[in-house]
Amino acid sequence: MIEYTQNIKVLPGHIDELGHVNNIIYLKWVQETAKSHWETVASSKMQLEYLWVVLRHEIDYKSEIFADDIVKTKTKVINIKGPLSKRSVEIYSNDKLAAKAITTWCLLNKTTRKPIQIPEEFAQLFL
Repeated sequence: MIEYTQNIKVLPGHIDELGHVNNIIYLKWVQETAKSHWETVASSKMQLEYLWVVLRHEIDYKSEIFADDIVKTKTKVINIKGPLSKRSVEIYSNDKLAAKAITTWCLLNKTTRKPIQIPEEFAQLFL
């Protein structure tokens, strides 16, 4: 499995009334990391013809993230079947696992917005 990493800057708007990063921001980072991974490995043609939509998120929150923390995300596709792929995203704060998500994505034809079998060439990009 090919892993993709990304550094994240904690912004003042990410901090909630409890003084740490709000849980909804973790979800935003999960989606942004997956999108960035796709945009990094997929050709322009692929990006014009296809899009991914989320069917399910499962997130386990392990620890809080604070304003000055150094945050990194790691993602990899762990399974591809038909039009679906499962992706793992781990969020680290100061090199400690802060959250882990498993997300199910569905590949759509961008024009018809209908699910489409994930082509073998896509699997080669991710697995």
